[in-house]
Amino acid sequence: GRLRLDSGRAREATAAFERAAALEAELPPPATGTNQPEWAYESHRYLGDAVRRSRPRDALVHYQRYLELAPDTALDRADIERRVESMAE
Repeated sequence: GRLRLDSGRAREATAAFERAAALEAELPPPATGTNQPEWAYESHRYLGDAVRRSRPRDALVHYQRYLELAPDTALDRADIERRVESMAE
């Protein structure tokens, strides 16, 4: 999905990220002290990016899900926190 998004194929990217986000919803909860796989939270981040202009409410939901799943050490966590804060205003 990321390659499609980066190459301007937003519709195809959105479909790929939606499939990944649906798969994430089916994952069992991670064991204590562990995180979901990186693709699970990144799918929500990139799905938010893909729909941010056309469906901002959906984007906000996916960014919030990213923040729920991503570890505190995720490289883009602070950026997404700022984005959620500005979108929620």
